[in-house]
Order: sequence, then C-alpha cells, then structure tokens
Amino acid sequence: MINFFYGLGLRFDRSFSKGMFKQLVWLFGMMVIMYTLLIVLSYIHTLYTPGEEGSHGRWYDVLFVLIDPGSSSNAMSSPFVVLCAVLGLIVFSGMLISVISNVLKRRVESYLKGETNYHFSDHVVVLGFNKGQPSLINKLHDDYPNSYIVIMCNRNIEEVRDFLFANLDEEFEKVIILMNGIRNAKDDLCRLG
Repeated sequence: MINFFYGLGLRFDRSFSKGMFKQLVWLFGMMVIMYTLLIVLSYIHTLYTPGEEGSHGRWYDVLFVLIDPGSSSNAMSSPFVVLCAVLGLIVFSGMLISVISNVLKRRVESYLKGETNYHFSDHVVVLGFNKGQPSLINKLHDDYPNSYIVIMCNRNIEEVRDFLFANLDEEFEKVIILMNGIRNAKDDLCRLG
C-alpha cells in the first residue's frame, strides 16, 4: 500500500520553492480549503442562524469576516466570528503578504547576485571583469550611447557593482547590467540575449 504522506514535506518544499505562481496556487488552495471548512462548520445551528437582520447569506457572511475581520453579521455567533476573523488574519492577510514579500525579496536577491535573465536588443556584451573595466565602459558608452552594457563575470556581482559605480559617473547605473556567469559555458552565453 502506498503511503500518501510519505515524503509529503519534501514534495511540498520542492513545489513551493518553484516560484511565485506555485506559491500563489498553494495559498489559494489553502484559502479554498479553509473557506470550505468554515462553511461546513457554519451549518452547526448554534454557529450560524440564517435569516437574521444584517445577514447577507452564509457564503457571504463567512467570506466577509475572513477578508475583513472587523465586519461581522448578527447571524453568526461570537465564537464563530472570532474563529473566522483569526483564520482570515492568518491566511488571507498574513500568508498572502508573506508570499508577496517573499517573491519580491527573491527577485531583489536575484538581481543583486546577477542571476536575473533579461531579453535584450542592441546591447554590448563584455565577458569577464578586471580593474581596467571603467575605461572600457566609458569608451563603449561613447561608441554606443543608446545601448545597454552587459557585463558577465564569475566574480561576486555585488563587489563588481560597487567597484564600477565607485569609478564611473552616476549615469552608468542605468546602462550597466551585471550578470553572473562563465564566459565559456553555453547556458550562460545563451542568457546574454
């Protein structure tokens, strides 16, 4: 017999770490499951009394309290409202905010490490890095003033960025794109556009 729960943590971690879309699908799935369970719980007579004044109906009342914990209906008993409000704060507010901030944090880290791929056209590529690069970049910018200058090197991208921007004018921050890669690796060269 196959044990469904065997390796569940590993499968979840692999799936959840694949990017924003997978994380939002997981979050949406948890929201739907939680909402469904609360609707089922609301059928216990003491938790929800249909037909009360101020009620919009079972489906809407539970949803409104999940989304906005401050809104409540007279048809819902206070323990059920508290349960819905707490779960709404955790899942609908807290987890959604953390997923979005996690995605943005990963995006910033990817950019800072030079791992973000962009689609270019009319750009100049410099393979490798050395301390004489600022003069080369000045020359390239004079020859190709409307082009991005893409520098691919296998050094620490943050240190390279700090060095370049300390030795170049501020206008170069808009045209220089740093990418982490090795100049004789086919996959890295394909990332250059």
